[in-house]
Order: sequence, then structure tokens, then C-alpha cells
Amino acid sequence: MELSTKFDAKAIEAEIKEYVKSIDLEKQIFASDKPEKIRFVEGPPTMNGIPHAGHLRGRVIKDLWYRFNTLQGKKIEFNGGWDTQGLPVELQVEKELGVTGGKSQAIREFGMERIVSECKKVVEKFNKTWVEVDDLLGMSFNHSKAYWTFRDEFIEREWQVLKKAYENKILEEDFTVIAYCPSCQTSLSHAEVNQGYEKSETRHYTTKSN
Repeated sequence: MELSTKFDAKAIEAEIKEYVKSIDLEKQIFASDKPEKIRFVEGPPTMNGIPHAGHLRGRVIKDLWYRFNTLQGKKIEFNGGWDTQGLPVELQVEKELGVTGGKSQAIREFGMERIVSECKKVVEKFNKTWVEVDDLLGMSFNHSKAYWTFRDEFIEREWQVLKKAYENKILEEDFTVIAYCPSCQTSLSHAEVNQGYEKSETRHYTTKSN
């Protein structure tokens, strides 16, 4: 192939992507019948928005780890994962529906079934962008085997794990102080509390009557 007289980054990128798709990397590397097997479980991104620079940096680092270990002859199950439940998705739906009065207003105006349906639509909408970005980055994730946290098989597996933990007596009941959001009607994680919440001090005054 002749060298081009003009540097075209997009053309080079497209050529490399086509080449990568044309080769079976695992077949070429795994000469051994019993390679070391590693299962990678991704801490999944939440499907309530498009990826930002921080997401991309983390995903590139994950992919470098996969490629490095693969080139060492290890067989890695490198499946993707999508966080599709919880407060961030619900808040995005409320925003798109124009809800300003919190979960109570959302349920009263639209009903639970409509909210659930809208959550699934939001998840699917943003997931398409995430997959497109992963493709542009040249990520090695196997998206065909990705886990989705809202699907029944994932939720059922979670209950199986909790049941097993209870049977092995490693699941304990205890009490703790935790932040709670009246508007969202749910407890908040430390990460959620740190997302722009401010401490509000209230002063009380009393009057002394004669």
C-alpha cells in the first residue's frame, strides 16, 4: 500500500477499525488449551445521560487493562454492563416530563406504570449513545453479553446472592443514620449527598412575655 501524501486522521481511524474487526484476536493469542481465565465485572455507568470526559478516561483505562492481559495470553470475559435503575434515571425522567414537585407529583400526574415506561425509554435512548461512543473509542467490551440491572434475570440473581448470604449467616441486620430525601422518597448514598447539596442552618427565636 502506498503512503498517502496527505495526513487524514479520520481515514486512518476508519482503516484501523476495519482491520481490528477483520481479525480474531483471541484465536491468534490463545495457543494454550488452558489459558488463565479472568472474569471482568464492570462497575456500570448509569444510563441517565451521555458520557463525559471522566467516563471516557475510565473506560480507556479498563480497555488498556484488558488488552495488556490478553496479550499475555490470558482469556478474559470482558462483558459490558449498564446501570439502569435508581435515583439518577428517575430524576432524568421527572426532568423530561416537566415535573418540579418531586416523586409525589410524578406519580399523581402520570402514574407508576407511565414512569416505569419512561425510565426504560430514557435508558434505551442514552444506551445507544454509549455504545456508539464505545465503538468510536475502539473499546473491546462484549456488548452482546452486557448485563442490565433492570432485567428480571439480574434482579433475581441479586436475591439469590442475598439469600445465600443469609443462609451462610454473613448477612446481618443493624441500624445506621442515613440521609433521606423527602422529595425523592428514598434514602441517599454518600455519592448522591455530595452532588451539590448544601448545609442549611435554621435559627429559632423566642420572645419572652411579661
